[in-house]
Amino acid sequence: MSETPAQPGKRSLLLGACLLYLLLPNALFLWGWVEPWLAWPLVALLTAGCWLLWRRNTFAPRAPMTQGGKAMLALCLLAGAAVVYLMGLNGDFPQPRDFIARNGIYGALVDEAWPLHSARGECFVYYHAFWLPAAAAANILRAAVPAWLALAAWIYLGVALCILCLFRRCGKRTLSLLAVMMGLGCAQEVLGRADVFAAVLPIQGFVDAYNALIPQPVLYTCLWHQLAATYNHAVAVMLFLCMVHGRLLNARTLLPAAALVVACSPLGALALLVYLACILLPQAVRGQLPQMLREPLLYAALPLLALLALYFSSGAVSQAVAGWNAPLYGGSLARFLPAYLGGTLFMAGALCVFGWRYHRTAAFRAAVLLLVIMPLVWLGLDTNEFLYKGSLVPFFLTAVFLHGGWPHASRVKRALIVLLFAACTFIPALDIQHRLREFGASPAQRELNIQNEWQGHLNHPEHPWYRQFWAPQAPPLFRK
Repeated sequence: MSETPAQPGKRSLLLGACLLYLLLPNALFLWGWVEPWLAWPLVALLTAGCWLLWRRNTFAPRAPMTQGGKAMLALCLLAGAAVVYLMGLNGDFPQPRDFIARNGIYGALVDEAWPLHSARGECFVYYHAFWLPAAAAANILRAAVPAWLALAAWIYLGVALCILCLFRRCGKRTLSLLAVMMGLGCAQEVLGRADVFAAVLPIQGFVDAYNALIPQPVLYTCLWHQLAATYNHAVAVMLFLCMVHGRLLNARTLLPAAALVVACSPLGALALLVYLACILLPQAVRGQLPQMLREPLLYAALPLLALLALYFSSGAVSQAVAGWNAPLYGGSLARFLPAYLGGTLFMAGALCVFGWRYHRTAAFRAAVLLLVIMPLVWLGLDTNEFLYKGSLVPFFLTAVFLHGGWPHASRVKRALIVLLFAACTFIPALDIQHRLREFGASPAQRELNIQNEWQGHLNHPEHPWYRQFWAPQAPPLFRK
């Protein structure tokens, strides 16, 4: 998945658009939060680095798109719009509970001066960069454009760029790949809802035994839930992965491009680091390290990463403990081990069925490694945010493996893949069904669907989530 671009020819406008999409949140973060004497030169360096990266990478001219290809691309883009609409940003569909905070953050970014401070003078610390372009646009156009529409447009632009990157590689098969990505859920989640099947199948004894053995399972979070519930982290990570899959990035450009994702998703970027290590370390051993170090954007990104590390470390300190020492398992290895083995075997088994054809690739090794190590490391306060956010990477790769291996699979293997996929799509399908059932365009229904508990601002010290967003004071080099 990291092949070098085609022979030199034309510069890719798509690559330029993707780099600009990832650059803009970083530039606005620096402008809004970092001291101006440091922010402006760094924005200029990052912009120049992105321009040089785009200018140096050229691709062979592509054949003109057929009418059928254009129709399929339009259908894919329409499917992307449907996904964004189902998020419920305007209240037509129910919003997840996490939107209590997400709506409050976005509302504060639209209405208040940057950097944000609480009524008690605390400094806002969160991975909020993704919202900044939409918030700036909503603030400027507030008389003409609703804030939710500016956000929906920004999200859709990212989703559309993802689709264009995938279409560059997959062509007419892009729609089926999107269906696999959005439908592929965590196989173990099915057992969490086994009571539904127990009502019609004689498996109640198995369900009771499973719940007794694994009361708190290790669950990986599928692409649908990542995008629908945590779009502010997922879109940037998915765009980078789609750029790699679309062969817009090569070994020399992977690290600098990935650095632009950190501001939007530090924990997603940590999973990407594992993925990139599996790709780049073998190439570095083969003597290609000097080529990787010749990209100017890499050096422009280093001070950005240092500032982000300083910023994120100044906030609420997340727990960084071994998985079995997390509150969920009470420090008991005996409780953790069945949950860990069950979750890992379910996902690794699905990966092997879906993608064994790719077992010699760096991407396959990265997916397996992430499935194994993510539950072992607990990073977060109340939940394992590393497992939640990092799951996006192996889910994306597994979907690609399933989709790519289908044309080469035997009838028996295809039947197994269909059965496994039918089980895995159960949970995403339930969530989509719930959203459709609660659809309503009336003001009353929208009020029920929108999580507006925080009323568009963050000053809610009485709420248990409040402490996750504030630091006593701004770190050095950041605006007070």
